[in-house]
This record gives sequence, structure tokens and C-alpha cells, in this order.
Amino acid sequence: MRKAISEKEVMEVLNSIKSQVNAHDGFLELGEIKENKVVIHCGGECVSCDNKCIEEVLKDKIPDIEVIFR
Repeated sequence: MRKAISEKEVMEVLNSIKSQVNAHDGFLELGEIKENKVVIHCGGECVSCDNKCIEEVLKDKIPDIEVIFR
């Protein structure tokens, strides 16, 4: 079983897509992390999006992650 997901590894992934999110007039903030569950707060244009692109990038880099968007 995988160890709990760290804030550092999630932030590395979010920072890697920051320019794409900003280009769409959106922003992301990391919320709570509990074991493999991560809460991501979306703002700007990301609010009306289904956020599949963000979830796919996170799951590609951190396969065991469960993403909850707020």
C-alpha cells in the first residue's frame, strides 16, 4: 500500500500546470489532504469546468490519488 500523499508532491503537479490554468483565467488552491484524498478549490473559469484535465494530470503523476473539487 502506498504511503499518504504529501502536500509537496501535489503542489509540484499543480505548479506544473499553473500556466495552462492561468491561460484559461482560472486558478487552483490546494485544500485538505487526508491519506490519498485531496481537495482542490477551483476559481475563475475553472469553476464552470468539469476539471477532468486537472484530475487526469494529477492521476498520471500520483496514481492512487482521489481528487475532490470544490
